[in-house]
Amino acid sequence: RGMANRPKNPTSTKIHDYWYYICILCVTFISLRFDTKTQDPFNLPKLASLVLFLWLPLFLVIRKLNTRPNKLIAFVFAFTGGFLIALLVSALKTVSFYQSFVGVYQRNLGVATYVFFILIMLGTALNSTFRNSKFTLLTFVILGSLQSIYGLVQQLGADPFPWDNPYNPMIGTFGNPNFSSAFLGCSAVAALTLIFQISLKMRLLLGIQVILSLALVINSNSSQGLMAFVIGGSFFLAGIVFINHRR
Repeated sequence: RGMANRPKNPTSTKIHDYWYYICILCVTFISLRFDTKTQDPFNLPKLASLVLFLWLPLFLVIRKLNTRPNKLIAFVFAFTGGFLIALLVSALKTVSFYQSFVGVYQRNLGVATYVFFILIMLGTALNSTFRNSKFTLLTFVILGSLQSIYGLVQQLGADPFPWDNPYNPMIGTFGNPNFSSAFLGCSAVAALTLIFQISLKMRLLLGIQVILSLALVINSNSSQGLMAFVIGGSFFLAGIVFINHRR
């Protein structure tokens, strides 16, 4: 009787990786963050938040350094290391090292920002499991839905915030139609991935999000979103083919 009360597979219940979840939620917060009272309402608040939350992805990377790396992890470290070295060499050869390190005004895509992006990518990739990867996809899709709704409001000319924007009106919470377009293209791929994993009703909603995202990308006159969707969708379809037809 005592044996009957025990779970059949004690190892099947795994502890949730709350640090991973917190890191994903912090990245989501950074994506949504802006401040209408600053001269640069989008990039400066995001950069300040990146500095504030930098320790989280760094912690996720450090705690995995003592694990035995496989070929994929070794390739990722080698690739990102080469990318970072190329960034540093390029920055050192430029006339304005400050601009190379911090980035152009109202973009801030310098070496420092890319270091943050690399740490976020490594921290999430090294700690990814089947359970928390679904959480990441779901969070990505929810964030994409919010950006799609706000982008539609902007395209319709009903933005509640009077941005001084000389570009396409769809800037989302990124302050730039190119950034917003690229994000919508990536989030559409995440929605496409989840379509095959959920109920029929949710598939309909995700299909609507994919269509709305692509429509907004086209209206943004920015090719980044379509490129991101085509590349991401191609990898997704290649994965589906590999799973179903391994030969």
